[in-house]
Amino acid sequence: MQHVAADAELITLDEPASGFATIALANEATLIHADGTPCAITDVQPGDRIRATGTAGNTATLSADKIVLLTIDKTSSMKTATPDPATAGRIAFVSDRAGNQEIYTMHADGSNLQRLTRSATRDDSPAWSPDGTRIAFRSFRGDEIDIYVVNVDGSSLQRLRINKGWVVNPSWSPDGMRIALHAFHRGKPEIHVVNADGSNLQRLTPRGSTGTAPTWSPDGNRIAFVSDRDGNAEIYVMQADGSNPQRRTTHAARDFTPAWSPDGNRIAFASNRAGNFGIYVMQADGTKLQRLTSATADALNPAWSPDGTHIVFSSNRAGNWDIYSIHADGSNLQRRTTSPADDIDPAWAP
Repeated sequence: MQHVAADAELITLDEPASGFATIALANEATLIHADGTPCAITDVQPGDRIRATGTAGNTATLSADKIVLLTIDKTSSMKTATPDPATAGRIAFVSDRAGNQEIYTMHADGSNLQRLTRSATRDDSPAWSPDGTRIAFRSFRGDEIDIYVVNVDGSSLQRLRINKGWVVNPSWSPDGMRIALHAFHRGKPEIHVVNADGSNLQRLTPRGSTGTAPTWSPDGNRIAFVSDRDGNAEIYVMQADGSNPQRRTTHAARDFTPAWSPDGNRIAFASNRAGNFGIYVMQADGTKLQRLTSATADALNPAWSPDGTHIVFSSNRAGNWDIYSIHADGSNLQRRTTSPADDIDPAWAP
């Protein structure tokens, strides 16, 4: 099936022009009548037949030669925010170098360190907004633990007021409109989504079925998360509305902190299946598992570079926890922080 982008003006067939070809269109895709005039996607119903011509791999304009069965993809990708060039390549992370855990940012090579938050308590779990202008994080400041959002220059701090007690692991939707997180109900972690202003909190995972560390797929259609619903911590993927959860790892060890590659084809995660925790990568369907880090130290919290060529993570291989980067194939390990303090929870700006 050929998926056509929302801004597509023409249709490309993925099957020969003879017979029927199936095309899935995003809701906002543009159709063209045989006379060249636009046809709104809202005017076409699932199963409608339109006429098109073309051969496999070629652009097909609408004409009267061949019949094509049209299906409308109701789970088409959401629009994504445009990243801010000023923050491109920066990495946010957590450090206790000032005495307590705070959010810092730096260039991908470890230079230009900047402190973002200043709290007397603890700030952690940073997550960049898709446009790179804001960072969501968990904070212990105030009267209870909550998710906060702040501009990357430290201004305009906003508390979302989730009011769910222990909340953690914020993750932005690709359009920047919502934030996924996990919160606890009677001691059980559950996946929720909330508008970026803190309104309209919705639970995605069922009561009694655990879910932690949610992360949105780049197309906005799916959420990867961790659950021990089958006995131990494994990686799962569900639809963005919480439906159709699918288990992606099946190991007796613990698998944590999934992270989607920018193209949505792979998932990086941390696992202790080799004894200590290491960084692994698999296809989004759970196949082609590869370990990237050595078994001589722990490594946690993987995050992809925007171009998908590198993965950043935290490791204690030098004695304390520091930020490291590695090529997505496991080569060229580089240490990015060298503080005697602990640096953890890296997040790469889009």
